[in-house]
This record gives sequence, structure tokens and C-alpha cells, in this order.
Amino acid sequence: ILGNVYADQKKKSEALECYKKELEIYRKFSEMENVCQVLDEIGHLSYSLGRNEEAIQSYEELLEMQRKASGSSLEQIAQTGLFLIEICEEKGKVERAIQLYTE
Repeated sequence: ILGNVYADQKKKSEALECYKKELEIYRKFSEMENVCQVLDEIGHLSYSLGRNEEAIQSYEELLEMQRKASGSSLEQIAQTGLFLIEICEEKGKVERAIQLYTE
């Protein structure tokens, strides 16, 4: 919740740190839906701060979790995959982007 407050105030670095702490807590209590939401926020903020490797890691983990979760929609999976592909292409990780296209 605090991460959202910082994000709303355009304090992206502070929001990112709060989301990372929230992620640890949600993982500890196996709250997978919240883990997915926070991974998405971390990916988005990392990307907007130019931390592309961190964004890629967050989106890769999110995509894997969405594929395994029975509650994830195809639209959610596709959207995460597209974000990940876009970042990979921008960073010159063409092979990884192609792999994501074909998965």
C-alpha cells in the first residue's frame, strides 16, 4: 500500500523499494495473487527508471507464475509477455525476444 502512495506521488524509487519489501512479505505468506501484482508494479517501475534488467527479471517471474496459476487469464499472460518482449528487443536481447514469441 505504501508503494502505491509513493507511486501516486511520482516518487518512483521510493515506491520501488516499498514494493520490494511488500514482495518479501507476500512471498513469506504465499499470497500469490499479491506477489503477481507487486511483480508487475516492480517491472513497470524498474522499466520507467531505466533498470531494464530488473524489469526483465520481474516480468519473467511474473510470466512464469501466470502460466502456472489457474486464475490467470490469457489476456494477462499475453500482456506480460508483450511487455517482456518489448524490453528485450529494446535491450538488444533479440534471441530472448524470439524465444518469448515462440513460447
